[in-house]
Order: sequence, then structure tokens, then C-alpha cells
Amino acid sequence: MRILHVDDDEQSRRVVSQVIEGLLGHQVTTCEDARQALKLYYQYTFPLVISDIRMPGKSGMDLLHEIKNSPSGRNTDVVLITGFADLDSAIAALREGAIDYLRKPLKAEELIEVVNRIVTQRSIEETDLEPRLGKNDSPLKTAVSNLKLNEPVISFPDGSRLGLFSSAMRSLADIALRFHEDRTVPVLIEGETGTGKEMFARLIHYGSSGSNLPFVIVNCAAIASTLFESELFGYAGGAFTGAKPSGSPGKFEAAEGGTIFFDEVGEIPLSLQPKLLRVLQEKAIYRVGSSQKIPLDFRVITATNRDLEKMIKEGSFREDLYYRLHVGHIEVPSLRKQQSAIPPLARMFLTLYTEKMDRCFRSIHQDAVRLLESYPWHGNIRELDNVIRNAVLLYDGSQLLPEHLDILYKKSDQTLSKQTVLTYPFTIQLPENGFSLEELNNAIIRKAFEMHDGNQTRTAEYLKMSRYALRSRLKKLD
Repeated sequence: MRILHVDDDEQSRRVVSQVIEGLLGHQVTTCEDARQALKLYYQYTFPLVISDIRMPGKSGMDLLHEIKNSPSGRNTDVVLITGFADLDSAIAALREGAIDYLRKPLKAEELIEVVNRIVTQRSIEETDLEPRLGKNDSPLKTAVSNLKLNEPVISFPDGSRLGLFSSAMRSLADIALRFHEDRTVPVLIEGETGTGKEMFARLIHYGSSGSNLPFVIVNCAAIASTLFESELFGYAGGAFTGAKPSGSPGKFEAAEGGTIFFDEVGEIPLSLQPKLLRVLQEKAIYRVGSSQKIPLDFRVITATNRDLEKMIKEGSFREDLYYRLHVGHIEVPSLRKQQSAIPPLARMFLTLYTEKMDRCFRSIHQDAVRLLESYPWHGNIRELDNVIRNAVLLYDGSQLLPEHLDILYKKSDQTLSKQTVLTYPFTIQLPENGFSLEELNNAIIRKAFEMHDGNQTRTAEYLKMSRYALRSRLKKLD
């Protein structure tokens, strides 16, 4: 990897070059001020820039600002070097977009750890995250371009997001875009709770160029059986006690010209299914209490986490309705079947909630990644989303650590094997027959606390957690 190192101190430039080139094998270009660095940056490609903060003329903060506001800035990681007195500036730099900072005097092991972590992250992004689009006119490529999206995360006009971080999800996205081309094809989306079925329904609706047409969601599990008919078809004035004199349109009329999406379609009452089947066949409705036929134009997408074929055998779902809905079909895999997608999805949520909650998180510690990968995720992507949101809400720092994911300790009875690799440079004595994540977390905190002679400030700094969070954990440990 090409690395640009900026520092007015010649000895510092020499040491950094020796460590990175001699020990890690990366190519380092050095310069002594920010102006020269910007010329080099615009002339060549540097995935990583390491810069001192205090320099004559333009500072490292100025350099960071210009890089991050350049066209290629989002593809460049910036690490700032600061003295202890500049710690506040380093924190401000993280908020400005720096991925990390190093403190003077530089320590070779810290420099190596930061560079290796960035290289690993970029390698994951290049191999696991970028869609294999093939031809330039791939449907997915077109969707990303026309919707002004940043691959491989599709951000829909309504603000929702679909992360395509596995080959399975990218293939399903291509299929969804093909379904978009024919509005007459009903599509059934199957998958466990939280796998992203609604996001694929949105992709089918919005397609490759976006859409201003309505996307109407019907949550079948949230509507009382007695209200289903009036909710879907609307009602005429005076149709029942309490009805508006002018009547009211239903979900089908609201979806005119666009898409009606039935989420958890298996929850539709059996008594209403024949009426729904007729609407799908005739593309027309009758409001409750009215004999006037209303022709409509709508696309139908349905989703379920239930086994509809089993429900047919049990007599709780109509076979003719099933085959009417099952013309187009997408089955979304569980998160457990696409483990490589867990780290990039976690980073996507981390970035989202860090920005929303004004936090400093920029990366995920390798031990935290391993913890996320080992968790069963029965709630799938929705559960992962909730866990990351909870961590960002309760904690802050430049890096998401295992202890920030303590909610997983409470939700899981899983244990870690003796082969679990830790990056902490000390030995922890734990039971031979396995140990819980909570026990591991407590052991790490105890050992770090002992290493720093009971100094809470230095322990918190070493573990990269807030003093408040450390005090809370120590209080529990008595």
C-alpha cells in the first residue's frame, strides 16, 4: 500500500519510513509540510496519509480538512500524530474524519498496529464489500448510479438502506431489479425475521432509476382481523357506525400507480383471502358498503417469515392465492449463512449511528469483530442493527471494543473455546472447560487494572474505553 507521511521533523520521517517499509513492506512517500503533501496527494493515489498535527504553515488539521473535502477524500484514511498537549485536537480530528491518531513519542508497536488494522480493513472492503458487477451495464451498477448511491450500500430515497455485502445478496439484488422491469409480476419474498425482506421490496419498487410513485406498506400482523377489509379496500360513507360521511380510501387506492407491499402476508385472515385473490385477478376493488367498481393499477409484493406451503396443508392459507403471489420469488438468506457480511454490516451501522449521535467511533476492534461473527444472530440484520445502535448510544471512543457489546453477553449463553485469539499482550488464566464472554471481559479488565496499579485513568486509556464505563464495570466487579 502507498502511504504518505507528512512531518517537519526529519528524524520522525526516517523512523516511520524504516518501520513501515522495513517491517511491513509498504511504500512510504515523505514530505515536510502540508502544502507539499497536498501536491503529492493530488498527483498520486495514497490510500493512507499519516501526518503530524503541528507543522509550520498549514497544520495537520488543515491537511485533514482539505483531503476529506477532496473528490477522493472518502477513499483516503488519515492518521494524525500529536503530542500530549494536542490531545483535544486529536479528538477534534476524529470528529473531522481522521480514522485514528498516534501520540508522540511514537512507539513502533503502536504504529504497526494502526497500519496493520487499516490495511486489514481496506482488504476486507476490497474483497468482501465491492459487488462483482461484471459488465458496466449490470442492473445493480445502473441502480447505484441513477439513485446516486455509494457501492455497496444502496440508500433509497426514503432514507432506508440495503447493504449488499455477500455474493448471495448481490445476486438477489440483480434479480429484484429484473422483477422491477415488469410491474405485472407479483413477487413473494421469503426469509427469517430481520433479514431485510422489506429492503428488497423497496429495490423492486424503486428499480434502477428511483421512483416518485407510492410505496404502500401493509403490516398484516398489526391489523385487527375485523379491520382488514376496510383497511385494504376503504369504505363508503355510512358503511358502518362511526364511518366518515364521505367515506375513506383504503391501502389499494393509496398505492394507485405504485406498489402495495404486504408484509407478513401469512397473517391475512383466511376469510379475507378469497377477496384479495379476486382483487389481484381483476385489478379492481369495491369499497366496503359500495357496489361501485374502482379499477386500479398497482404492483403487488408480499413477504413472509412463515412456511406458506405448510400453512396450505394445515388449511390456514389458500393454495390458489399462494400461486397467484408466487409468480416471482426471492428467498433472503439468514445472517448466519453469510458470515462474511457481518463485519461490513456492523461498520455500516456504526457509521450511521456515529453520525446521528455525534460520537467518535471510526473502526471496530478485531476482538469485537470476532465476537460479532461468533454470535448466532437469530434476529438477523435487524438484531445486529439494534446491538450496534445500543453500543453507540451507551459508549464512545475511536474504536468499538468487545466490552461495548456487553448486551450480547446478557443475550447469549455461548462460550468461547480455548483457541480464541486475543490481541491483549498478557496471559489470562481461565477455566479449561471453556468460559463465558462475561468472564472473559471481566478477566481482561481485572488484568489491565492490575497492570496499571489501580490507576483508573491509565487503565481506561489502555482499554480504549471511557473512565465512566470503566468505573461502572469495576463497581460490578467490586
